[in-house]
Amino acid sequence: REFASFVRNSYSGDEQHRKKLIISHPFSYTARDHTEQWIRETYNDAGIKNIIVVGPRHQHPDLPGMSVTEATQLIHGMNKSGAVSVFPGAICIDSRRKSTNQSVHTDEPERMVQKAKAGAMYFVSQICYDSHSMINLLHDYKAESDKQGTEVKRVFIGVSPITSNNTRKVVEDLMEISLGRELAEYLFSHDHGVGNRSMQRIEEMITRIFDYCYGENLGVPLGLCVEHVTDSNFRYALELLHKLPEIWKDYQPDSKFPQNGPGKK
Repeated sequence: REFASFVRNSYSGDEQHRKKLIISHPFSYTARDHTEQWIRETYNDAGIKNIIVVGPRHQHPDLPGMSVTEATQLIHGMNKSGAVSVFPGAICIDSRRKSTNQSVHTDEPERMVQKAKAGAMYFVSQICYDSHSMINLLHDYKAESDKQGTEVKRVFIGVSPITSNNTRKVVEDLMEISLGRELAEYLFSHDHGVGNRSMQRIEEMITRIFDYCYGENLGVPLGLCVEHVTDSNFRYALELLHKLPEIWKDYQPDSKFPQNGPGKK
């Protein structure tokens, strides 16, 4: 929070952009009797109004804090009472599907609807490299939302450039995912140009996802998020921030965030 507040106060842009600072917090590691105070401090003292509620990396019965649903409900209740005015979001993981993982007890679209019912206003995906998997998740999330009569929330597609085997290992360990053999072979077919091939794959993936969602009028509002920027991939991450909006211009965006409404290509 101190670092986020420092970044916010150091930013020389207009106030509207300063308000868009978002932080993530794993509430399961915060003591329950301190959670409400933590939210108040984050809003009042640090001036942070956007929080992504994150779950633990591993489920553990002895964690002291709240689940994602409980923490989101608490923020929603504090908003209603006027104690704070926080814009809560949640994480979605395209690979966390019952059809492909026997250890998954609740399918990801159902998780997303539960989080939306608890008060989550948007989702940020885990780093994504597979357009097919993400399209399936978005399609099934829309179907599950319609089935349960829940408003569809915006989904920010998370991307991160891979520039070396070291960056790859950091991403895979941090996100508990594997790039897959096909993608790894494509990226590391030569020693040089890994970053450029990664950029190309990300651009192609985003285009396929946007083509499907907006071309088919799916009804899931989209956004983009460049994640896990490090010293090794900083230049490529910055380049993505310039390139991805050019892809976005090929589409007529839906209404302004956080409102919903599908657009068309």
